[in-house]
Amino acid sequence: MSDRKTPSPRTVYSDEERRQIIRNFIDAYLAHEIKIEWPTKQDYEQSAKEGYIHDDIPPVDLEKFGKQLFNEWIMLVSGYKESTYDEVEEAFRDFFYFIISGLTGDKIRGSFFKGTNVEQRLKDLEDKVASHDRLIQSIRMMDHVGGNDNDNLPQV
Repeated sequence: MSDRKTPSPRTVYSDEERRQIIRNFIDAYLAHEIKIEWPTKQDYEQSAKEGYIHDDIPPVDLEKFGKQLFNEWIMLVSGYKESTYDEVEEAFRDFFYFIISGLTGDKIRGSFFKGTNVEQRLKDLEDKVASHDRLIQSIRMMDHVGGNDNDNLPQV
């Protein structure tokens, strides 16, 4: 039996990209660039009828519950609230699901999606290649000049 892990499946967005989407969403929310239409009691009742919500919703004002849960996610993913690794990961998963569901249900209005910024990623890659090229040129120059490995050591 092998100790090698099975590679994770290829996804449309990496973990970091999903986190960036959430980061962009929070930035836009805090800047009042997006508007969230919070689910009403009727929305929750319809979701329960359709099997999307189970008995884990407390018997409180459901609209208030949704806003409290949203605030909790922001506190967890932003690092404001002390939490465990698993709590933060769960908050990221739930938050991303909330965003997708909100967009699908037309409950989120405004702009927050900045994409994966292909131009910036390409520039970063070009900068990295240029940096490696300069390093290779420096190594070649040192090899061309030659000398003893100890030539650059301080004299004692």
